[in-house]
Amino acid sequence: MGLSLHRLALEHGHASRVDAPELPGMPEEIAPQIERGSQEARRWSWVRRARRRRQAYAPELVHAHLATPAMAGAAWLIAAGAPLVLTFQLLPDGHTFPRDYLLRLPSAFVLRRLARRRGAHFVAVSRNDRERLSARFPGAPLALAPNRSVPQWTAAEPSYALPYPEGVVRLLSVGRLVTQKGFDRMLAALASAAVRELPWHWLIVGEGPERGALERSIASLGLNDKVQLLGALDARGLFQQADMVLCPSRYEGAPLVPTEALQAQVPVLLSRIEPHLELAGALEPGILPAAESVWPSQLEPLLRAADARARLVEQQAALRCEDPAHALWSDYLGVYSRVLSHA
Repeated sequence: MGLSLHRLALEHGHASRVDAPELPGMPEEIAPQIERGSQEARRWSWVRRARRRRQAYAPELVHAHLATPAMAGAAWLIAAGAPLVLTFQLLPDGHTFPRDYLLRLPSAFVLRRLARRRGAHFVAVSRNDRERLSARFPGAPLALAPNRSVPQWTAAEPSYALPYPEGVVRLLSVGRLVTQKGFDRMLAALASAAVRELPWHWLIVGEGPERGALERSIASLGLNDKVQLLGALDARGLFQQADMVLCPSRYEGAPLVPTEALQAQVPVLLSRIEPHLELAGALEPGILPAAESVWPSQLEPLLRAADARARLVEQQAALRCEDPAHALWSDYLGVYSRVLSHA
């Protein structure tokens, strides 16, 4: 979302720059060189460099997109007194907030201090996260701005042709290979007797610490010829090559993969978690049952018949945002205006 907002700001005539420790697949002019050395040394080195660049650039406002609240300390140090917007892409599962990566303090303590700081504003990417932040940090300036897929940047011509065999239902998942993403439980569903012999092929784009465990599971289930782990790729332009996108996450903040698939008019199957329910709305098209044992019976008709997948696309059509770029910019322009008016 940070890069989408950067581009939107430029399109609307504002000055903007992006600073991040790494931006895979992004243009070299905005992707800074990655620091070498220990992880902690890289963090501090990048924060010092980013703080110096912020001071030289002298922005009216700093917007930090945090993968986790544990990164808030770095944003605080970089902002150095400038008005600060913090968007939380993923809140910790449960009630325990981790220690801040940089300051080594409880991240909840850092966020409470930030909540009292003049010119600071929190942004949640889902209604569920907004409720959790409001309950945990009562009185903190807080806004809701859902993540949105901007088609002109996600529907690009694919630079990579996905290696699907001929004559199969092309299944696709995109995400880090971590327990959170739930690829292991979708694998178990696809290995069931009801669907394993149907003509499907599942490609998973992403990398992560669970690769070894997933590879062993694929082999033990005898699915080496039907499931492939492709590693990290630029996902833009990949969704249009699939017949169905699978999103079996155990938890999420406001996931982008299903919104990108929906914008590409590809049917999406979603696990029954709060952000997916929020996205799907009252009719819940494409939402899998909570009981994983029932997943094969939900998969079977979609794997057997193109008509069933086409009906799911029609049901999910109402979930697509007609002008996501305008909606995204409108959400954040309101946040920026409020922050600057109170700075």
